Amino acid sequence: MTLALMTNLPGSSLAGDAACLPVLVADTPGWLHQAPGSRGVVLLGALDYEGLCTWRPLFSLAERLAAAGCPTLRLDYPGHGESAAPGPGARTIEAAVATVHAAADFLKIRAGVTEIIVVGLRFGALVAALAAQGRPDIAGLALMAPPISGRAYLRNLTVQAHLLAEGRASKSAEGELDIAGFRLSAASQAAIKAAKLPAEHGVQCLLVLDPGIEAEGRSATTAPAGRVVERLPFAGYGQLMQNPTLAQVPAAFDDVVVWASAGRPEGHGWPVQAEPVLLNGAAWQEEVVRFGKAAHLAGTFCRPHQPRADAPAVLIVGSGRNPRAGWAGSAVRLARDLTAEGIASLRYDSRGIGDSAAAPEGLEPLYSTLALEDAGEAITFLASHSLDRILIVGPCSGAWTALHAALADPRIVGLVAINLQRFIWTPGESLTVAMRQSVRPSAFYGRQLLTTAIWKRLMAGEIDLSAIAAGLTRRLIGRPLTRLGQGLAVGLRLNNRTTQVRGWMETLEARGVRILFIDSEGDPSLAERAHYFGAAPGRLAPHRNVRELLIADADHDLTSRRARAEADGAIRALAAALCRPADGIASVASTGH
Repeated sequence: MTLALMTNLPGSSLAGDAACLPVLVADTPGWLHQAPGSRGVVLLGALDYEGLCTWRPLFSLAERLAAAGCPTLRLDYPGHGESAAPGPGARTIEAAVATVHAAADFLKIRAGVTEIIVVGLRFGALVAALAAQGRPDIAGLALMAPPISGRAYLRNLTVQAHLLAEGRASKSAEGELDIAGFRLSAASQAAIKAAKLPAEHGVQCLLVLDPGIEAEGRSATTAPAGRVVERLPFAGYGQLMQNPTLAQVPAAFDDVVVWASAGRPEGHGWPVQAEPVLLNGAAWQEEVVRFGKAAHLAGTFCRPHQPRADAPAVLIVGSGRNPRAGWAGSAVRLARDLTAEGIASLRYDSRGIGDSAAAPEGLEPLYSTLALEDAGEAITFLASHSLDRILIVGPCSGAWTALHAALADPRIVGLVAINLQRFIWTPGESLTVAMRQSVRPSAFYGRQLLTTAIWKRLMAGEIDLSAIAAGLTRRLIGRPLTRLGQGLAVGLRLNNRTTQVRGWMETLEARGVRILFIDSEGDPSLAERAHYFGAAPGRLAPHRNVRELLIADADHDLTSRRARAEADGAIRALAAALCRPADGIASVASTGH
């Protein structure tokens, strides 16, 4: 049975969600949350890593604004996210401001609104304040956690880069700032540093202030002046600014909705009709699509200008609750690079993630039947475009989805599992606990325990010290045992689960599915595989369809450019090998060890 034939889960009605429409504004993709009102909202997100963390909560804010009668437009910044590749003038504050002006014009011309409110978070607040200058049709600004200055914001980004570097250099030789894999050029840093919040707007202004900034006592002197300035604390700010999988919608968003919708002018706009949303690069064309039985899934279909007739399509499954662009834009780069081989791809958001509809109440989009149903819809979408041989790629939780999708659907001919944390997910397991107990290499803790930041996190109870100790103990004990006798299945119990997992490998081998396991050195995924197959080298050698690639000095997300390039190179090699089924296994041998 293919995934496409699985029964829909109850409660998947999309009441109102069909009004969320992909649009293109000044060659930048966006999403219009439609509503009948005549006051439109341009919603500007945070930048890069902060934007990744807050993408889904801002989707929720846009839905609430639309429900309150305000057509709301979310969009990427030029050179960021899923926008076209950076060109001259992209990734600058000036380009972002120009895009806001284009978004305001879009709402007025296409949606029939008569006035505009701009709502911005962090970097978006800075851009919103600058965009309001000289635009009399912008009637109000809601600035959420606005930087007190461009200089202070850049300083904050620099600290973020250092804390997230995990031993990597946070700045390149060319002066690029690396924030969890997002690169900010020296020119962009200089532009941010020079930016200042305007002193006067002449519009109504809501300031939703990070408690840390409020405590500094500087907000009164740095906040932009307007006809009416209202200040509110940013309730829930700490819960919002977490990693994408744990980020929560803050209570302060309710205040923003009430403020933005109060006193809306009389009159109605009109609905915007759906049109193809197409982006073009030198070798590719991308289309932002909605698909699925009820158009409840969002995706980006990337096609080469010169496709190979014998090539498989690549289906890119997301990790955690990261939007489909991927960690540091990794899925976008992989998709566009594959077009050089003539290979098409689809990256998509499962329900409850990114730009897709909400997951049915009480259902989890990760490690679940829901995730498999959505993967099945994505496979069916590709098949509807005559792409019925598929290489599925997934990192972390997406690797679990990719594995089980491959087991269920014969249209999958290749599987890449990146840092697969679980072969089997037990119903009732806590995703939050599993994330917190994920054990990193012992060398990482040896280095990081010496840093002030890590000590502060330990004292605050933010790190599960018992899980780390248990993991280090397993490693310290396991190493001498391995040296004493590799090949002895020490501690490996051939229980029902082991038999089941090994049976899955045999099933995929019998179908001829090529499998590539990619692991970061020291990642818990290695222990997970050893649990079922043993730790001895060559444990998977009997399966001629399986290869393993170990990437040294890489974190779980393959954040560094070197690690990501190594993984992407192996994926492209496997995809190319699948163009030649007769010699595919031999061709991929060089990608693993």
